[in-house]
Amino acid sequence: MLLLRLYRDSFAGLSPAIWWLALITLINRSGTMVLPFLTIYLTQALDFSLQQAGWVMSCFGLG
Repeated sequence: MLLLRLYRDSFAGLSPAIWWLALITLINRSGTMVLPFLTIYLTQALDFSLQQAGWVMSCFGLG
């Protein structure tokens, strides 16, 4: 319990702007966790060929 209190107290003094920035960054990074599953979705649900799914992922990586 002491460790949890020390952890909480070390971040308690941060401004609300920093907390908003951290939350928005978390949401943004959570969206990138979907990318590994996009190829599976494209090939199994949308019936893309592996070559088409590869092109989609390549274009996404470029842009």
